[in-house]
Amino acid sequence: MTEPTLPSPGDTPTTEPAARPPKRGRWRIVLLACAALLASLVGSLAWLTGSEAGFARLWQLAARASGGALSVARVEGTLWRGFTLEDLRWQEPLRRIELSRLTLVWQPRALWQGELKVDRLSLGSVLVDDRTPASGKPAQAPASLALPVGVEVVRFSADAVVLAGPRLTFQQIAGSYRYQSGFHTVALERFVAPWGEAAGALALGGAAPFVLSGRVDLKGELEGHPVRAQTDVGGTLLAPTLKVNAVSSGVLIDIDGRFAPFAPVLFRKVDALSVRMAGVDPARLMPGAPAARISLAIEAKPEGNGLQGGVTLLNTDAGAVSAGKLPLKLAVAAFRVDDDTLTLSDAFADLGAGRLTFAGDFNPRTFDLKVGVDQLALKGIEPAAPALTVSGNARLAGPKLAPTLSLALAAGGNRLTGEALWQRSGAAALDIRTLALVAGAGRLSAAGHLGLTGDLPLALKGTLAAFDPARVSPSFPAGRIDGKLDVDARLADGSAGRFAFSLAPSTLSGAPLSGYARARWQGVKVDGVDVRLALGGNRLSASGAWGRAGDRLSLMLAAGQLELLGPAFGGRANAELQLAGTPRAPLFTLRADAAGLRLPGEVSVEALTARGELASGTGTPFELALKVTGARAGDARVETLTLAAAGTRGRHTLALTGKLALAERPYVVEANLAGGLSDAYRWQGTLSRLLLDGTPSLRLMQPVALTAGADEVLLGGGRWQALGADWRLGNSGWRRADGWYSAGSVRALGADALQPFVDKLPVATDLSIGGEWSLRGQGALPQGSVRVARESGDVTLPLKGGGTRLLGLSALEAALRLEGERAQLTARVQSALGSASGDANLRALGGAFGAASPLSGRVALALPDLSLAQPWLAIGQRVAGKLDATVNLSGTLGEPQLSGPLRAENLAFTDRLAGVALQDGTLDAVFAGRTLTLQRLAFGRDDSVSASGSVSLAGARPTADIAVRFNRFVALSRPGMRVVVSGQTTLALGEDAVSVDGQIKVDRARLDFPKLGAPALGPDVVVVGRPKREDGETTLPFALNVGIDLGDKVRFSGKGLTTGLTGQLRLVAKPGAPLSVFGVVNTEEGRFKAYGQDLDIDKGQIVFNGPPDNPGLAIRALRRNSPVGAGVEVSGSVLYPKVALISDEPMPEKERFSWLVLGRGTGSGGGAQDNAALAASAGSFLAGALNDQIGLFDDIGLSSTEEKTLSNGTVSPAEQVVTLGRQLTQSLYLGYEYGITSASQAVKVVYRLSKGWSVQAKAGTAVDVETRYTVRFD
Repeated sequence: MTEPTLPSPGDTPTTEPAARPPKRGRWRIVLLACAALLASLVGSLAWLTGSEAGFARLWQLAARASGGALSVARVEGTLWRGFTLEDLRWQEPLRRIELSRLTLVWQPRALWQGELKVDRLSLGSVLVDDRTPASGKPAQAPASLALPVGVEVVRFSADAVVLAGPRLTFQQIAGSYRYQSGFHTVALERFVAPWGEAAGALALGGAAPFVLSGRVDLKGELEGHPVRAQTDVGGTLLAPTLKVNAVSSGVLIDIDGRFAPFAPVLFRKVDALSVRMAGVDPARLMPGAPAARISLAIEAKPEGNGLQGGVTLLNTDAGAVSAGKLPLKLAVAAFRVDDDTLTLSDAFADLGAGRLTFAGDFNPRTFDLKVGVDQLALKGIEPAAPALTVSGNARLAGPKLAPTLSLALAAGGNRLTGEALWQRSGAAALDIRTLALVAGAGRLSAAGHLGLTGDLPLALKGTLAAFDPARVSPSFPAGRIDGKLDVDARLADGSAGRFAFSLAPSTLSGAPLSGYARARWQGVKVDGVDVRLALGGNRLSASGAWGRAGDRLSLMLAAGQLELLGPAFGGRANAELQLAGTPRAPLFTLRADAAGLRLPGEVSVEALTARGELASGTGTPFELALKVTGARAGDARVETLTLAAAGTRGRHTLALTGKLALAERPYVVEANLAGGLSDAYRWQGTLSRLLLDGTPSLRLMQPVALTAGADEVLLGGGRWQALGADWRLGNSGWRRADGWYSAGSVRALGADALQPFVDKLPVATDLSIGGEWSLRGQGALPQGSVRVARESGDVTLPLKGGGTRLLGLSALEAALRLEGERAQLTARVQSALGSASGDANLRALGGAFGAASPLSGRVALALPDLSLAQPWLAIGQRVAGKLDATVNLSGTLGEPQLSGPLRAENLAFTDRLAGVALQDGTLDAVFAGRTLTLQRLAFGRDDSVSASGSVSLAGARPTADIAVRFNRFVALSRPGMRVVVSGQTTLALGEDAVSVDGQIKVDRARLDFPKLGAPALGPDVVVVGRPKREDGETTLPFALNVGIDLGDKVRFSGKGLTTGLTGQLRLVAKPGAPLSVFGVVNTEEGRFKAYGQDLDIDKGQIVFNGPPDNPGLAIRALRRNSPVGAGVEVSGSVLYPKVALISDEPMPEKERFSWLVLGRGTGSGGGAQDNAALAASAGSFLAGALNDQIGLFDDIGLSSTEEKTLSNGTVSPAEQVVTLGRQLTQSLYLGYEYGITSASQAVKVVYRLSKGWSVQAKAGTAVDVETRYTVRFD
């Protein structure tokens, strides 16, 4: 049997391994790991953002990641529910930002709608301190400001934002923000800056050029002055526009500019700038500054790489320096800015009395300002200045921190030159290198040093060499003075120093002048006084010290030749004074007298003597005697004045008597006091008598206590009489620590007592007023209250037709309360006409009440029955209605702003003489600012008259623009006259002119005038009390341009004329010029009666082409039913008319007149009787005129009948007959005839069939019927 062979290991065949399973497990592990990591991240993120602990941890991680730049002290809330961070800081080497608190509340779900919505973003205090240096590169415009999602911040706020660099603080910031439809919108509810509070809205486009619009209103205070401003921005972010309108303390400011913020060159960033200011008063803005009323305009625009523009300043209230005014009237300058240099050119200042010119260059390194003086009269600037006219120049040039000031001026042969170095760095000072005044052969020179900081040290040395004062001003005496001056002092508070002045032998006013003066001072104390001066026979000497205990100062004056001091001096004066003690308790002995004394300022004294002695110790003698005779100073004159005191220092009496005149009103003054002066220099005693007898007068009715000292003046309570009233004065006085105070009351103060203080009261009155006051003050503003009220009496007003009527005043009171810087005024008036009441509040600015003081208040007016004003209307006028107004006050005292309604109802006005009647009227008006808007003024139930418009009270004079509309308004309603019109007129009231424009249509009118008119006085009759009418054209005080359409329903009757009128007229006038009328008036279906006949107006035109009293005439009137067309034609003008008789056929004038008057020609058988009839035409005209007054007949007068043979063969002779008749229709006539010769009577009826054919029937003494046909031929 065979055994199997075992393979060797080396022979072991190689076989394929079995297939490996898929690597799913490994990928599963990776996926699970990623999922776990993602879950971990999500969980961590959820924990970090969704839990308070995690959110706090998140900020810790952020702080660690910032490398310590970020830190948060406290975290509350989560990202999703809102959070609060406290004490959040970001610190870099050059930048620091600190937030005390940040709170965010938002709506995460809004992200699903593509919007980020924040309900509240609140910041506490924010500090920004950024010292990062500027890159120096110009700002680049953004490519886009669009956001990927919409954003809405319902409310954001910040308690304060502090910018550490400029140290600016902004507070109470609140508003909202929204980004939607490509626009950013910010609504700023409140923003408090150092200069005020702002609110407004801004909108900015998100895409170039980034459209910009918005408005911000600012209300605040700048250096104590209220400011209100409105700022409008527009244009785009690349080219924004800015408009600012502001008001502050009466100053109006308008700024209008266009800018290019991303321009590469600085000055190209301003495209155009205009700044205008009006109403600037330096005295109102800066205490102590001169008063002025300045308007300022600044214009600027880019030019090349620079900026150029101009400045104009206008002062409409220029005046003298001594009057507290600014003498500058006009200043104009052109400027240009290039890089860092400002160039001033073409600049001048007009001072009225001369001109200054300016030119210069300024940069951060150097100054160079040149000033020219051109014929500047010093008296034009200050009346007290010398009468010199100055010309020359001055220059400030050099390094910015040490420029040199030089000047060279000349006036009247005098020259002033000087040079000084202005040291502006370190201890600022002015080194006066040279200062010289050369007057003829004389010279005044000085040099020195004035410190501008610290104690203001002054070191000055000066010399006089052959100096003649008269060369400076004619008011100075002529002379030749040589001397030296040396001053070394400190000028700051508590000044101290020394001076020395010595004169070499000199002359003044032809007399020798010599002497010296030396002294030292510290505050009010002086020592080392040594003065010896001599001028001719005049001597002045002083020696010693004063101000400390034990000091004594002696002064002696012996001047018998005061005229040597100059033309303004005269007379003689002698005095000896020994002064001791201290400033708070001086002791003296005085002996002085003067005669014929004249001093500058038109002061003169005929005679003066004074004696006085005051020593220490209560029992030492006290003597004081003063007598003045014939003294004058301005409009004050003292005839005699005597003051005498006798007794001891502790117990003495004083008596004052005198006669004087103030403003040409004579007075007698008397006063008696008794008391004593204590060692503390406090006088205490009694004022037993005080009388000021004159107009007005003052009298003390009982003794009062009086105390006077260095720290107080006190007056006890007592009774006084002044201005005809009884005054009770309570304790009043002044204390250094508390200020002044006064209290009291007055009774039965008559209004006529004010006559000495006013030229003339506007009304007659017997009012009696009482009041009380309690006031105190320390500084500029008093405190307390004042009240005045009517006690009895009334106001008398003149009536229009003469006579007077009482106003019916039953209450009149006013009260003023002053508290701090606020004043409150209340007032009330009640009369028979109505009542008025109001209250106002004022706030002081700069320690005083003035035109810029803010004002608030309210005024109410009630006139319940306007018919009570009837007595003050003209005869025939009546008024009725009720008026109420409530007006709120705001703005400033100088420019008050008004708001509130003015209403009236049941208004009525009737003028019987003018034929005007307005009924059922209502008025609705409202005040807004300085404008009264007339919303509605209407009369009649259908608003037959209505008006609207506005009245402005902003300027110096009121202006108005009012439209008046008429709707079938009865403009005239009188017996026989009625005019109804419609249309509109506009009344414009300007500051210098009034104009009336409009268009009126006459809807219908009937004008019936008396046919002969009313009697009138001749031109030689003078009516007493009636102003004489001047000859010449009547002019109008306003401009007029009104069109009148007469329509087709105007009927006129008068002066024998009855017609309709149509046409168009225009009334035109200029202020101060006569009225002109242009247009044509046509007659329609008119008749005119003349010579007892009716004339039908065939053509009637009145043409106006200028003066209304001389229109052109084109009128033709024909006798009714005349076979030959007889009539009258009028041409020319009213003042120069041309009248001609006309007919259809040629004939002599007498024949035409016969046809016009008799209705037949002279050759119709009348013969001599026709001539008699024509001769009697004047009587016929008179009878016809009488009939015109009665109005019963169309035909009245004498006529002639022809001889004719009746049907029965009887001959009826021709005779004169009296005719009465009336034309019933155009063809039918009814009349009555009475024969003068035959006494026959007949009633006649005539019917005209055509122009030549008529039928006539008579019934009376004889009855006949006839028909007549007439053919006319030559």
